[in-house]
Amino acid sequence: MNACDSDRGHMHTPDMGDPEGETLPEESEVFEVDEQISEKIQELKNGTVREAVLAAEFLFARAHTSHHKAEENKQQIRREGAISHLCRLLTETSIEARYQACSALSELAFRNERNCI
Repeated sequence: MNACDSDRGHMHTPDMGDPEGETLPEESEVFEVDEQISEKIQELKNGTVREAVLAAEFLFARAHTSHHKAEENKQQIRREGAISHLCRLLTETSIEARYQACSALSELAFRNERNCI
């Protein structure tokens, strides 16, 4: 089994993690949560700089258009609050940290208006 084939865990409702409580038309259904994405977002929020860099790289891969669940992953990543933490990573002195954060943010924004800040 590879990282893309992991079991999905619990379910989320559309407004979880949305500070405005808005439910947009295509988000009106319940969606599955990818536990690996949730774990990486926690590492991005609470880990060392190196862990955050690796988490950003992982989130980029899950948000990339080549991933079969890219749109669902982008929604989950936004709903779980990763975007502000990726923006924080842009302020690190490490070139690798800024590169991975920028890559993840650009992929999250690509063809996804909700993820643009």
